[in-house]
Amino acid sequence: MVVVYFTAPWCSACKNLDFTSLLTSTPKDIVWYKCDIDINKYTLGYCGLTKIPSFAIIKDGKFLGKFTSSDTMTVFDNLKDAFE
Repeated sequence: MVVVYFTAPWCSACKNLDFTSLLTSTPKDIVWYKCDIDINKYTLGYCGLTKIPSFAIIKDGKFLGKFTSSDTMTVFDNLKDAFE
């Protein structure tokens, strides 16, 4: 499973998210990509997202979904269904 985390260094909502906790507390077979939207300007919109921090989930080559949240526990809850 792949999770793409869309963020930007200036985003205060992104700074509220405990990304380190997400990396260390999710199953090791999940591959995380952190996408800086200032460097990759088109990727967020290509995935159908408009706000950050946002996440896109891909499993077995299929797009499972997307969501936006700056709350670490909400992110865990949204990912839990995908990696169970």
